[in-house]
Amino acid sequence: ILNGQPAGVVDDGVDVVLYAFERNVLGEPTAQAAGAGAPPTADGGAVRLGPLQTAVFTVALLPAGDASELDISGLSQPLLVSIPLAPQPPNEAQPGAAGDCREYNFCSGRGACVQGACACAPRFSGANCALVPQCRFWDEALGVWSMRGCRTVAPPSGAEDGLLWCACTHLTSFGGVTVPSSLAEAQADAEAVRVNTFSGEQF
Repeated sequence: ILNGQPAGVVDDGVDVVLYAFERNVLGEPTAQAAGAGAPPTADGGAVRLGPLQTAVFTVALLPAGDASELDISGLSQPLLVSIPLAPQPPNEAQPGAAGDCREYNFCSGRGACVQGACACAPRFSGANCALVPQCRFWDEALGVWSMRGCRTVAPPSGAEDGLLWCACTHLTSFGGVTVPSSLAEAQADAEAVRVNTFSGEQF
């Protein structure tokens, strides 16, 4: 991580600084123009972002005894950052609904119909369980939640653990933004990566 830092800057070690904001102190993803900070979808369209599904989580490295942040970017081996997912409120059935969740596309195959409303499987949200959190970072220069240099990966254990796992080539402010996702995309195994690990649970 520290390769490429100027000589002498980190001789006395580094301090890891972690901030977690339960409330979004940066830009609201739902107000962001569709497609800003992300490549186009496979059909050439753009994804409209939903709200944050995590706290805003900022990681920075500072030379010991110094208040200036080190520029950690362009890493060849990404850092693995885990962010706790916020519990999602239960869905409520529409008045006069059929009761079998057909109005919700039968929960998109990602949940169970309970009393006419979808009870989404872990990680999925929305009335029809069609939303999933995606790793994004706050790009200060552009003023958008971007995915450049960050990607969402499967939990290292392979089992659902209530955390959003992000493999990123830089340090900054991270968050999990809800986006539409197909079942095939959500279930696809993330490609194997070699990573350095930071977790909010360690601090």
